[in-house]
Amino acid sequence: MKKFLVVVAAGLLLVGCGTAENEPVEEAEQTGAPETEEVTEEEGYLTAEEFIERAPEGKTYSSYATELLLWGSAQEVRYMDTIDTDKEEYGAYKVDIIKVEDGFVAVAFDGEEITGSWTFETVEELREEIQVEATE
Repeated sequence: MKKFLVVVAAGLLLVGCGTAENEPVEEAEQTGAPETEEVTEEEGYLTAEEFIERAPEGKTYSSYATELLLWGSAQEVRYMDTIDTDKEEYGAYKVDIIKVEDGFVAVAFDGEEITGSWTFETVEELREEIQVEATE
């Protein structure tokens, strides 16, 4: 697994080394190269359905965590937070909040495996539904 991660990291480094820096500045200005456009944060993200297919219920937590790092570095998803829950329907006490193209996915896990995934349109909706109620 370490060899695979080293190969992936090396590949990402090589992809980052473009040919644009070899082109002379004057030539780039003469060709009228377009300015870089701002890219929205969600562009290129996985949809909620695609993410849930890649992280299905029953998948080991260690495998999910490793892949989540890879998906994050490839900008396919964005890990937001891990929150506590005490609601039995989630089958766990911890839930990851993952930003995907079409909303947010709550991934419940018990430390050994994923116990379920649910989609929400907003992070506020997700937190209200899942998070432990504050006791005074």
